[in-house]
Amino acid sequence: MKLVVLKLRYFFVLSLFASLSQVSAQDSHEDTPHNEIQFIENKGQWPSVVQFQSSVSGGKLWIGDSAILFQLQDLSDLHKAHYDLKNVENPSLKSALIQQKFLGSKSDKVRSVEGRSTHYYNYFLGNDSTKWTHDVHAYAKVEYEHFYADIHLLWESEKNALKYSFFVEPGANPNEIRWRYSGEFTSVRIRDGRLIL
Repeated sequence: MKLVVLKLRYFFVLSLFASLSQVSAQDSHEDTPHNEIQFIENKGQWPSVVQFQSSVSGGKLWIGDSAILFQLQDLSDLHKAHYDLKNVENPSLKSALIQQKFLGSKSDKVRSVEGRSTHYYNYFLGNDSTKWTHDVHAYAKVEYEHFYADIHLLWESEKNALKYSFFVEPGANPNEIRWRYSGEFTSVRIRDGRLIL
């Protein structure tokens, strides 16, 4: 059965990351193809509503069961002080949080991953060793089957840009795909095609 591909890309939201500062070199890994964006699994190091986290240009992406949190960060003053070795008085570290909530998504969706990283992360947060996690891997793709009735959602990276696609099976209703944004829109503006915090 051939799937009808319905690609919904909200260029505004995804371009939020492209127009901010680049992720530092320490966030990249040699075994990641072309330093593509990867999705780090949650094994207890973050709140349970988070399933995956990605470091992207200009911030972080937190993927939950039916919502995404875009943590936008302008770290340009920090980069000037650190990489350019400039003295920055009263550095400004700006950030904004924007949530994309998928309305009416199914609760029994099936999650699968692909492209497990050879590298791994260890999280030793706080003094309680029962909350420490190790051997945490990242993945190249995350798919949610039956995100809506007969509609699947795929997260992946393409040319170091975040991408998500909805795959709509024949007979499924693409009008079920709905979302709402909430968050700190007042601190975000666009100038010369670039996002400014």
